[in-house]
Amino acid sequence: MPESLLRLCYLSSDDKSKVLPEWAYFFMRLGYQLATMPNDSYRVVTCIAIPTRVFACSLVATGIVLAKAGSQNSIDTMQLEYIRGLKSGTSVYIRTDNNKRLRGIVKKFVEFHGKQYILIRTTESMEQGFSLNDYASRITVADQDINLPRHQQSGYSVETPSKFLQCCLGEKLAQTYILDSSFEALLIGKKSVIEHEVSSHFISCKTSDKVVGVTGYLQEILRVRQFSGANKSYRTQCVSSLNITPEKEIGKQAPPLVIFDGASAYINLGHKWRSAHQIVLLDRTERQVADAVELLNQSYAYRLTGTPSLPENIPNGIEMMVYKENIE
Repeated sequence: MPESLLRLCYLSSDDKSKVLPEWAYFFMRLGYQLATMPNDSYRVVTCIAIPTRVFACSLVATGIVLAKAGSQNSIDTMQLEYIRGLKSGTSVYIRTDNNKRLRGIVKKFVEFHGKQYILIRTTESMEQGFSLNDYASRITVADQDINLPRHQQSGYSVETPSKFLQCCLGEKLAQTYILDSSFEALLIGKKSVIEHEVSSHFISCKTSDKVVGVTGYLQEILRVRQFSGANKSYRTQCVSSLNITPEKEIGKQAPPLVIFDGASAYINLGHKWRSAHQIVLLDRTERQVADAVELLNQSYAYRLTGTPSLPENIPNGIEMMVYKENIE
């Protein structure tokens, strides 16, 4: 099991750090393994029937982002293509190496000495060029139009990584983690429930049995864009299962993995993002669970040959169906 997952514990009623139960590690391992699977020729659909969905979605997402944080390429091609597609006049924020956040307006893209740059106006009279390879992951689209200063811009200080994040990722990786953005997973469900799980429940990180755990929230790892604001870097996004036009909220960039937290989430939005791996979490007591199972069984009938290798130790009370599906 990856070391970053082993460090996570929960706080018991007596405020002591205790190892997460096996079912929690099962969901994190599942997310971790799915994050490493390519989705260029087929996608993996994983359907899980469980007694209750509490924390299942957030734990799967945690496994996904921790896998990506530990093995991410220096250049995130999906993020690069997303930034390259921005139109002139788009308001953005840029996070720099000196931990400053600048505001700007996209002007155009140019090539210089074989390298691609994005030109961004940072004052009323000045434009700056930023290498796409270096800054694509450090640019986020503002959630509203911004005003530029007349002369020099000093910028705002970027947050520093929390002790909890440093414990989970290590000090060096945690620093770049809060500067870079990437779209690792889309969470679909009841947003208020997911936000409460990731932002209101303490979780602990321990480097060894002899060290006192550092407490924090899963949001510090997941960095769900909708729960922290569009101006900060992010790793995941979350939309409501009732949102029939999610592209208006998350943008044109397609997620590599989608977690459907509940039957209605899959029924309403399971047809979107054809190339994305899917994790469908079904509570057996849900009113629409039979309808979701019927849709999944229809897809299963047209599955590709071969079974993906995923966690074999399935906890008691959990049923899992996994298959490969053509993305063309």
